[in-house]
Amino acid sequence: MRRIIDCLAATPHGYIVSKGPLHAELELAPNMHGAEFLPQTSVIPDADLVITHGGNNTTTECLHFGKPMIVLPLFWDQHDNAQRVDELGLGVRLDTYRFTDGQLHGALARLLGDTAMRGRLERAAAIIQGRQGLRRAADAIEAAAGDGESTGTSPREPGLSRNSAAATNQQPTRRAPAGGALDGHAIMSVGDPKMIRGTGSSSPPWSGACLTRAGPRSRPRGPIMTN
Repeated sequence: MRRIIDCLAATPHGYIVSKGPLHAELELAPNMHGAEFLPQTSVIPDADLVITHGGNNTTTECLHFGKPMIVLPLFWDQHDNAQRVDELGLGVRLDTYRFTDGQLHGALARLLGDTAMRGRLERAAAIIQGRQGLRRAADAIEAAAGDGESTGTSPREPGLSRNSAAATNQQPTRRAPAGGALDGHAIMSVGDPKMIRGTGSSSPPWSGACLTRAGPRSRPRGPIMTN
């Protein structure tokens, strides 16, 4: 985590960092803002890029919102996801422990400037979002359970399941006004610091994230996110 923070501190981008359970031990660079945990699905839509370990959750969220990825896998599904992202031209896989500053900086510059890749990802995101997966899954579950009739649930809008209604009625994430601390920021999450340090303990999949802003500070762009 510290290695990536130091590397990104030398770039012309701004960063918002989801620091995870070891947040008190991490000192951010001047071009970064952060907190212990951040709501990924509320931040990724505003990102230009996601730097991630490539877990299933973050990978599918990036595809859902059409964001390119720099993937630094650690274990399990992450290696497979990283390889597929790289081979399909949806991002770049880097060696997690041996990447150089130049390789990470170069990957950032290349992906942020690849308009053809961005177009492919936007088209894929439109298809994924158009399938209404959350709504359909919630409706299928409720149909299998008798659609809540045995639990005495209250009426709701036709065609909207209880779970999807809850999802759409969540309080919106507070955003800073234009020019504020979060304006034009990107996200980068770099995984579980405890696992990186070899303690073997696990933490929530959104821990250790670092969010960043792409482009020169004089020309803010959308967020970059890694996990």
